[in-house]
Amino acid sequence: PGNARWLLALVLVPFWTSLLVRTTSWIVLLQTQGVVNDLLVALGLVADDGRLALVHNMTGTLVAMTHILLPFMVLPLYSVMRGIPARQMAAAASLGQVHRAVGLDGRSLACKLQYPDMASAVEADLRQLRVVFAVYRRYDKAVDPREVQAEIAARLREEVDYDRELRHMELYRSMHAEEEGVHVPEPVTGLSTRRLLTMTWLDGRRLLEIADEDIETRNAVAYNMFRAWYVPFYYYGIIHGDPHLGNYTVRADRSVNLLDFGCIRVFPPTFVKGVIDLYHAIARDDRALAVEAYESWGFADLSNETIDTLNMWASFLYAPLLEDRPRPIEGSNSRVYGAEVAGKVHRELRRLGGVRPPREFVLMDRAAIGLGSVFMHLRAEINWHRLFHDLIADFDADTLAARQAEAMKSADVPPPA
Repeated sequence: PGNARWLLALVLVPFWTSLLVRTTSWIVLLQTQGVVNDLLVALGLVADDGRLALVHNMTGTLVAMTHILLPFMVLPLYSVMRGIPARQMAAAASLGQVHRAVGLDGRSLACKLQYPDMASAVEADLRQLRVVFAVYRRYDKAVDPREVQAEIAARLREEVDYDRELRHMELYRSMHAEEEGVHVPEPVTGLSTRRLLTMTWLDGRRLLEIADEDIETRNAVAYNMFRAWYVPFYYYGIIHGDPHLGNYTVRADRSVNLLDFGCIRVFPPTFVKGVIDLYHAIARDDRALAVEAYESWGFADLSNETIDTLNMWASFLYAPLLEDRPRPIEGSNSRVYGAEVAGKVHRELRRLGGVRPPREFVLMDRAAIGLGSVFMHLRAEINWHRLFHDLIADFDADTLAARQAEAMKSADVPPPA
């Protein structure tokens, strides 16, 4: 309540401030030598000689109008939301709500019940997302988001299909059958529908509770998390695209429970081969192999400058895998350096006319960034190079294709949209 009052006061500031003061303040903040540009330069997101034009144009107009009109949007919402009971707000935190139950056979069960008409809500969100991406595309040409939008739409529609998620769970049970450090619930088919998913209950602790354990425990959990995500990818061309903290727990023996299977991505074997080829290209400074990897993903008509820019970003992402020694997932200054690299890559892509990343990049990047955050929380120090090489040592695209087809057929999982 205290925070809400302060936030409401900030929203009301435009009502209490004269038009002249507001206009002058935004000019001070947004001008080329203003506070916003100074901050972007300090963070390495833009170069000092490449400061952004944020005033006397459409960008400045949108910022100022948003500031002026914000109270007219927030106050009606605030008056309505103040009357919503806290228990209902907690229940609305997901597409569904999980309840613990006991089966007739005495087993502890988890029952995931989807909220009514959730499919319509998802479609409404997707329509708004199309508008957001259309606006983004008009003002920033660095990345063409059309394939990104298509991928997000396809995966979100799958997330509301609990029958498909049940099959994903069966798929993951088969892929991790020989992984002692990874556990997957057993679905209960007779108690499941398209909106109700019932599975065995798996006990465990939240990952953040492990963050203060000894380094041996943290490393063991990180090792099992790495295997949980990347054994399916490099052996079957399948990845869990949602590694946020609520989708897994940790057992007393340091093994991990995977709990949610709505966001699963199946990749063509050529995509997985491209990931491995690009790693070797960066490690060996093999430009031709890098180009081959990019083209296998669908990039076309790449100029030399665009290749250099993509390689710059790839070198940053692959850095933990290139060093054959135990190390944290991030370097001592990786956050600052990462911001600098991201800023430079973005500026170069925009200057070069932009790129259109393939759909598969969305969940691949989401998984990599999410897992990186997990490993940073754990402060794990592992030889990531050897873990990675253990997975790709015998890689063969044809073998992966056969293994993937057999696993999906066994679990009756249809191909991705």
